[in-house]
Amino acid sequence: MGGIVLRIAQLDATQPRRPKGREAWSVSPQTAIVRVVASTGAVLEWAVLAERLPWALEQVRAAA
Repeated sequence: MGGIVLRIAQLDATQPRRPKGREAWSVSPQTAIVRVVASTGAVLEWAVLAERLPWALEQVRAAA
């Protein structure tokens, strides 16, 4: 099964937030959510376990 590949134009991890409202039904409460802007202009939110966020951000930066 193939995935979707996006080029990240901007990643704003300066103010990660926690899930709120109905989001908490589908993601762990220990999740940090950061804003991602794709090269197409699409604005997305990326949910990562808060304890793994520094590692995940490094993986994205290393791939850039």
